[in-house]
Amino acid sequence: MIGIIGGTGPQGRGLAYRLARAGVDVLIGSRDPERGIAAAEEVALLAGGGATVQGAGNAELPARADMLLVTVPYEGLEATLGPLADEVGDMVVMSAVNKLSFAGGPQALPVEAGSSAEEVARLLPAARVTTAFNNVSATHLRNTEHVFDEDVLVCGDDDEAVKRTVELASQVEGLRGVACGPLRLAFTIEAMTAVVISVNATHGVTAGLRITGL
Repeated sequence: MIGIIGGTGPQGRGLAYRLARAGVDVLIGSRDPERGIAAAEEVALLAGGGATVQGAGNAELPARADMLLVTVPYEGLEATLGPLADEVGDMVVMSAVNKLSFAGGPQALPVEAGSSAEEVARLLPAARVTTAFNNVSATHLRNTEHVFDEDVLVCGDDDEAVKRTVELASQVEGLRGVACGPLRLAFTIEAMTAVVISVNATHGVTAGLRITGL
């Protein structure tokens, strides 16, 4: 089961829907357990019953999930993840977080830790952190008619964590997980999200990233 921390927002709900549609059991977390439960009921209805979709408070996720996926806005990372460090331990934790600004157009903002994923690793020091789904549009994730044809760039310092993240991403129809290297590449991956958003706005398309020749 994949526990989505902060899973009631657009990105979290979209990922929950796509994973559940792929047959992956999902646990949607929220600061308010009732919001998590309500989101789970909505996602389960959309996904069609091929997987278990449940809701809970964020604090319950480490004990109930096999892997965690963080979709909390960057500004909320410390308040959300800090209290969970002991419970998370050495779990695989995937970060889909990007620190972006849209003032004057999309652009990546600097992060003191190096990247949003490295900030997740700082807050959860024993966790095996990877990037995942950073460049995949939340709008496209929630659009039941959208057909994906793109890659999910995965970096991390633990080989098993990267492997499991790549395998999970590849379960979603139209997505392919691609291992990219160590976690120090995370900022580059996160920053590419601003480029994808700008390309789509400039050309009026629904493009994503694809690594060719692989």
